[in-house]
Amino acid sequence: MVMTWPPQDVPWLVNQIYRQVLERGVLDHNGSIMDASGLMTHGCQLMNGQASIRDVVRELAMSAEYASKCIDSVSMHDALEMCFERFLGRQIDEPARQHYGELYHHHHWSMRDIINDVINSQEYTSSFGDNGVPYRRAVLV
Repeated sequence: MVMTWPPQDVPWLVNQIYRQVLERGVLDHNGSIMDASGLMTHGCQLMNGQASIRDVVRELAMSAEYASKCIDSVSMHDALEMCFERFLGRQIDEPARQHYGELYHHHHWSMRDIINDVINSQEYTSSFGDNGVPYRRAVLV
């Protein structure tokens, strides 16, 4: 479910999403804008009810910046670990590593397919829903 966010909450929300997914903010430590384009694009989508937080998370996960930092420059093993840490807020467990390794190596899934599956997962939904910003959780695996 998409909701509209009050204008005063949007910069903080977008900043938190960027920090979790891309490990950088759109605001500096003083609240000054560092990424006006990202703040404007995603902020407007959230304020106008055109996107959920999950939609913005997915959009950043499919970005060239995410791919260059977390997919193209690392091993599949490391890309899976980062995927779980950034989108589920926890370390990957062995059953998930085997499952996604099988899909990647034998069923020709790309890391983008895996990321979409994780963002669409029941675990993501029950932990963050459509409008919760993923965060690092202390989940025992």
